[in-house]
Amino acid sequence: MSSSGRRGAHARRSIACLAATAVCALAACGPAADPTSSGASATGSLDAATQQLVGDATRLLEAARLRAAQDGAVDDDSCLPGEVRRLYRAAGDLPDPAPGLLEVLSSMGYAEIEDDLDLRDEDDEIAVLRHPDSLLVFELTVHPHATPNVEIVGKTTCYRKQP
Repeated sequence: MSSSGRRGAHARRSIACLAATAVCALAACGPAADPTSSGASATGSLDAATQQLVGDATRLLEAARLRAAQDGAVDDDSCLPGEVRRLYRAAGDLPDPAPGLLEVLSSMGYAEIEDDLDLRDEDDEIAVLRHPDSLLVFELTVHPHATPNVEIVGKTTCYRKQP
C-alpha cells in the first residue's frame, strides 16, 4: 500500500473513532441529563446512578479479578456547563480478557452500542456497552501489547449540578 493509501486509511479510522466518540458523548449527555425531561425517570438521580455504577463495576472487577484504579466514582465535568457525571476507572492484566468482560456486562443487561471495528485504534480492541434503563456506559479497552492490558471506564449519564 502506498504511503498516501496508508494515510487515507488512518484518516478514515480516526474519523470513525471521532464519530463514535461523538455518538457516545451525545448518548451520555443527552436529554436524560435534564431532570425534567421524560428520560429522567429512567435514570433517576446522580446518587442512584452512582450506586448502580459502583455496584456494576464491582461485580465486573470481581469477576475479572481486577482492582479499581481509584476509590469509588469521581466527578467528571466534561458534560455541558452546569452538568456533571461520575466515572469509575479500573485497569489490570488479564489473559484473554475481552470475551469474559463482555459476557459479564451482558449478563447484567448491558448491550454493545459500538463495536471494535468502529473504534479499533492500532492493535487495541475497544467495546462500548450501555445499560438501556440506567444509561450507564462501560468502555472496555484491551491493549494486547501493553501493561496493563485492560482498561475499564464506567460512566453515568450527565446530570444537572445540584446547588
